[in-house]
Amino acid sequence: MRILVVDDDETLRFTLSSKLEEIGHVTLTAYDGQNALELVEENKNDIDLIFLDVNMPRLSGLEALCGIKKI
Repeated sequence: MRILVVDDDETLRFTLSSKLEEIGHVTLTAYDGQNALELVEENKNDIDLIFLDVNMPRLSGLEALCGIKKI
């Protein structure tokens, strides 16, 4: 399973991504909503699940979710 982890907290993002990879998943990471939208656009047919933080700079998780739904 390919999972996108989106969080502006680098430690949380790295920890969650590492744990998911330990159990066999492939992860992509994004540091804010805008970066998440870019990754979803580039990998739209390959992402199975998204962990999305709500409070982030530039573009919130809710704004990113609205954008992701349009892709």
